[in-house]
Amino acid sequence: DRVGYLDASTGRLLDGDPVNPSSLKWLLASGRRLVVSSVDGSVTSIDPGTRRRLEPILHFDGLATAVSGNPDASILAITTARDGVSTTRLVDAATGTAISGELVGPDLTVLAGTDMLVGADDNRLMRYHLPDMEPMDSLPGVQGGLMSLQVSDDGSTLVAGANDETVALYDLEAGIRLGDPIRTESPLVTPA
Repeated sequence: DRVGYLDASTGRLLDGDPVNPSSLKWLLASGRRLVVSSVDGSVTSIDPGTRRRLEPILHFDGLATAVSGNPDASILAITTARDGVSTTRLVDAATGTAISGELVGPDLTVLAGTDMLVGADDNRLMRYHLPDMEPMDSLPGVQGGLMSLQVSDDGSTLVAGANDETVALYDLEAGIRLGDPIRTESPLVTPA
């Protein structure tokens, strides 16, 4: 098994730095940054245009289970898991320097613009103020356990995917769920 880069218009396999097939992967900055997490605790950014690694390679004590970025991916929110405990921190993507304290708790997180982080535990959603990671409030939860969180490029809308094959939309500014959850064919909804 191997992971590679494919030209979607031609179907041709492209050259690029190798990516471990068992790693976790996230597309950030509207597809302008690929972030890869390996079981050794390393987190690597890749430029999808050149398919080359970007420095620095970040190292954490635990597997990165959630990675998100601000609109230009210059700041990353990285959630790691070790011994059943999840920890989230903000880092400067260019230097790898931590720019916040640690938030212990949510298993799944996503940055929402420049001043908010949304965290999920099971069916519960919380909003946290950045950069201090202080709780702001909770959002109406969902049934079925949360599996994925995504935020619109402008930071105003959250899509939360659940294990019961539904997604819920949230207005983050108002702090409300927009209608009832929507049935899907899969609990994992990914951006187009």
